Amino acid sequence: MSLKIIVIGGGIIGCAIARELAGAGCRVTLLERGKVGSEASSAAAGILCPQLEAEGPSPLLDLGLGSLALYADFVEAVRRETGIDAELDTAGTLVPDLTRDDVLASERVFRWQHDAGLPIERLSAEEIAGLEGHLSGSILGGIFFPKTGRVNPVALTRALALSARARGVDIREGCPVVSLRTTGERIIGAVLADGQILEADSTVLASGAWSSALVPKIRIQVVPVRGQMLVFETHRPPRRHVLVTPRAYLAFRRDGSVLVGSTTELAGFEKRVTPKAMMKLIASAMALDPTLESADFAGAWSGLRPGTSDGLPLIGPVRPGLVTATGHYRNGILLAPITAALITESILRGQTSRSLEPFSPLREPPAARTEAVL
Repeated sequence: MSLKIIVIGGGIIGCAIARELAGAGCRVTLLERGKVGSEASSAAAGILCPQLEAEGPSPLLDLGLGSLALYADFVEAVRRETGIDAELDTAGTLVPDLTRDDVLASERVFRWQHDAGLPIERLSAEEIAGLEGHLSGSILGGIFFPKTGRVNPVALTRALALSARARGVDIREGCPVVSLRTTGERIIGAVLADGQILEADSTVLASGAWSSALVPKIRIQVVPVRGQMLVFETHRPPRRHVLVTPRAYLAFRRDGSVLVGSTTELAGFEKRVTPKAMMKLIASAMALDPTLESADFAGAWSGLRPGTSDGLPLIGPVRPGLVTATGHYRNGILLAPITAALITESILRGQTSRSLEPFSPLREPPAARTEAVL
């Protein structure tokens, strides 16, 4: 008898998990409060570079590197199943230095990552100009992360949902969950806003910034962190590399559009675009890539990333019948393949091929309140 599973949340994490579980023979129902992929997954730039924000060796870096190694096969399998190209590109991520502070930060990153044996290169201004022409004349040098890059998260989430449906997943949109169904200490399903009760052998909580409302007793809370972004249309072939500075990043799509992001704001569940943020992002983008002065402004939006107080996601069992896969913050797109694989292992085997202890939803919060989400 195959297991009956409920997945709460239809972002890239929830869709990837539902697809993986269905592929393993489970009967899966995915419940999404709005439209599949309509929250953080569709607001993301899709940068795939686990080393980018790593300040030292960490379980999160190891998890990101492990997920990046799965990405090519992951995207290709979904493409074969759906015909949707998620635009995976691993030409690399370039971090140009525009200020002396940028140089010092890049030197620190290069030193520890090079000593740790991670793939990273230190480049001169001339070498950067050879990789990407017509950038700012003020570039002093930079660092390069080879074999990293980008994916189109909107296309990938749509493909994962289509693949999940083809594997038999019952995807229900406009279906908010108001509480979990319990018997004793065990979670046996979900209660919907219309009063309907769905029961299951296991429930996966993957509802992003809205997760803590369903499990308020977990001491590591998931909080919304707003990120504002904008997009230009350049009407020309894209640059080969993702470009990142401490002030903005530029992610290029095959259709000639350029995503510019992103802010980091603790603004509750308020999604809006502010003039101040747009002005800062535009100025930072132009300072890095002056060719954008001739581009067309094509829109702006904001999304709510699911952050945590210690900067680590919540992945793993909470109590019998309930596992979480949430709190991925900036790394939801990157970590989708490995999160889906590990949650499936946890449910079907009761153990995982990689330790989830650092990401346990039952771990203790930091001793003092931190700004890890920022």
